[in-house]
Amino acid sequence: MHPEVAKREKQGGFINLIQRYKASYPDSYFGALRMTPAQFDHLLSLVEAHITKETTNMRMPIDPSQRLTLTLMYLASGDSVKLLAMSFRYIY
Repeated sequence: MHPEVAKREKQGGFINLIQRYKASYPDSYFGALRMTPAQFDHLLSLVEAHITKETTNMRMPIDPSQRLTLTLMYLASGDSVKLLAMSFRYIY
């Protein structure tokens, strides 16, 4: 496992920013994803079964909530996939 990937759960952008924004700063959350936390939760409930990956001996899959967050941030911001991957500590 790449050393940066190992830090994802404690230092990644999803844990440090998005989850904090969702809980405490809904305006910032809306600015990043272009939807409210309630809208996100509803959308996740609709697509979660389709975007969930299996755990294998080779890798731990990206959580459906993180997968959807990355997709929405990509669509909302227009940032490159590589930049988003780096900010969330995914190796591209």
